[in-house]
Amino acid sequence: MMNKKISLHKYMDIRDLFYFHQKNSQTYIHTLPIIHVTDKVRLILITQILRNFQSFENATGFETIVGPGDVLYIPIYWWHQVESIPNEGHTISVTFWYKGRPTPEKVTYPLNAHQKVAMMRNIEKMIAQALNNPDELPVVIPDVDLVASARHKWNIDYLHDNIGDGKFMTFFSSSKKFKFYDDKKCPNVKSFKKPMEQEELTFDEFVQKINKGKSKGQRCYLQQALNETVGENIVSDLEGFNWNWVTAQQEKNSFGPLRDLMLLIGQEGNITPVHYDEQENFFAQVYGYKRFILFPPEEFPNLYPHPTYHPCDRQSQVDFDNPDFEKFPKFRNATGFETIVGPGDVLYIPILWWHQVESIPNEGHTISVTFWYKGRPPPEKPTYPLNAQIKVAIMRNIEKTIAEALNNPDEVRYPLR
Repeated sequence: MMNKKISLHKYMDIRDLFYFHQKNSQTYIHTLPIIHVTDKVRLILITQILRNFQSFENATGFETIVGPGDVLYIPIYWWHQVESIPNEGHTISVTFWYKGRPTPEKVTYPLNAHQKVAMMRNIEKMIAQALNNPDELPVVIPDVDLVASARHKWNIDYLHDNIGDGKFMTFFSSSKKFKFYDDKKCPNVKSFKKPMEQEELTFDEFVQKINKGKSKGQRCYLQQALNETVGENIVSDLEGFNWNWVTAQQEKNSFGPLRDLMLLIGQEGNITPVHYDEQENFFAQVYGYKRFILFPPEEFPNLYPHPTYHPCDRQSQVDFDNPDFEKFPKFRNATGFETIVGPGDVLYIPILWWHQVESIPNEGHTISVTFWYKGRPPPEKPTYPLNAQIKVAIMRNIEKTIAEALNNPDEVRYPLR
């Protein structure tokens, strides 16, 4: 789809928001903002120091008592607890608060503790603003180590030896695209042809299928909720995830409960065509690299979703590789974002945001874990003008109501498109 190619390395290093223009379709793709933490200052080290109470036993500090006439200098960012001495009467104090030193023009390494704390605070504010904002923008967060316990272990061989004997939903496609469909809705469209096949396999069978498929031109993709069937080592890895961080994001943003913890394994070059989900998503990359193209809910009319009764509900009818502009003229106006995520990165995908996902060609297989949370509860009273998410939710309910009332999907028209 893209006319202008930019190397993976350049995407990995980019820090500023920019866009490029598709000459053939007027579609704009923007890179996502990246909250970057230098490798020398890992955010997880700071948050562990300040928030992991299990490490409090290692804390070392100072103690003093001040009396009338004494002056205590407390440097910026020094922690302090203050107590009025019991049985000594009331206390009166005066504090002189001065603004800190100006930030140095050049950063010197190693960073001192003051710089680390200041950077940690700025990073936390940026994350909070990115996640908790009225526009609900997606954001790449590379240094929270959400799945660090898996990132340094999980590959095909490790999972093969440790994941257990449970069954995993595996999809097969003769092309690079894996367009999902709902089996239960297939009777609604008599002319529908399944774009791929699916089968439940053990992990060993999945690996065998990958090896056989390479010679036969068939591609495989695994997507399965992680459950009680996994082996002990995998359970230990899951327990090592940074649950404190992701739970804090859930609570701050009033998300509902965790609905699924999904394991995704794809071959290089696999593509999940553009679609949207009805839950909040923290997409954690464990192994390999994936390219995302994302569109906000406002682009709903330009992406021509299948109707709700269709087996491919929540997916676009537009083929991004070969768009039919006569059939889908508004697609020329679609505007979105693009980013590439690698091991350790977390991409927050807000509810109802469209996204197409590609395992980067010639970069090997990919392993990802998604944390799917139920969305925020609806507001008690709607506020006007309605935002795009509410409009999409209303549209879906209208379509479903009409289909159920008429008992004939062919009679459903598509409001709000």
